[in-house]
Amino acid sequence: MKFRTIDLRCLVCDLSIRFKVAVRNPDMLDLAVMEKRAWTDCPRCAEHLYVGKEYTAACDFRNPLDDSVIAAEIAAHYAALGYSLPTIQRVDSFRAAWAAWDARDASWIAACVPCASEIGDEKTLSVFRPILRAMQHGLWLYWYFDDLFLWMPQPRVQCDDRRRLHRADGAAFQLPSESLWFWHGVLVTQQIVEQPDTITAQQILDERNAEVRRVMVERLGVDRFLIGANAQPIDRDDAGRALYSIPLPDDEPMVAVKVTCPTTEQVYFLRVPPTVKRCDEAVAWTFGYERVADYAPQVET
Repeated sequence: MKFRTIDLRCLVCDLSIRFKVAVRNPDMLDLAVMEKRAWTDCPRCAEHLYVGKEYTAACDFRNPLDDSVIAAEIAAHYAALGYSLPTIQRVDSFRAAWAAWDARDASWIAACVPCASEIGDEKTLSVFRPILRAMQHGLWLYWYFDDLFLWMPQPRVQCDDRRRLHRADGAAFQLPSESLWFWHGVLVTQQIVEQPDTITAQQILDERNAEVRRVMVERLGVDRFLIGANAQPIDRDDAGRALYSIPLPDDEPMVAVKVTCPTTEQVYFLRVPPTVKRCDEAVAWTFGYERVADYAPQVET
């Protein structure tokens, strides 16, 4: 792998831009330069990436997968470049393929198409329109090697309303031979998503990743975690409330107050900041009061 620094001017606004590009094969430097030409990296003209319904529709990862069409379009891509066609091979393991590091994302590279179309750059269109068409038939990532072209199909993904990978009843990221489970953007295990009732307090305490541990507590429930971890109270009061604290590895301690609903007699564990030391302070905080003196209800319901 070699790195080259190139200076280009935007074809639209003439802004001078300097790029550092990674080139596995020095003979492909022209391709690396071409990928940077049609507005794709110009800070002034970046909004032009989104012209054209054909491109934006292809980016939604709902494209049907057709290996034969992808292979044909890759052949057209190489022909437009004037390169000999290498062996084309599909790879379905995201973790294994990503180890190659310098992956190209078809959804980014294909942005050259609407940009080049706007300025009538037929050479760029001939090179990258096949990438767009391949993306319309399931291409996602791809890699250039001297005698090999590796490509990976688009995954099936589900996201939350903030566009973070998330699914409450299965894998949020699915390839034909690999699935990954996410909880609001955090990579977790299948157990955490699909079998949260089987999570144990000891598993949570043994988990070194703070974000994963937070999700595990959320999925199991603070109350079940505290009971399972045999948490001991650090404060009690005459109202029957208790404040618990559990130290967590490489993280702030988990502190929660145990309260009982006067109406239903249902017991709840409410998480509070780790700086809280007393039950009355914890309850006041759950109602939005920083000072205990400001929380003085006449009746609790």
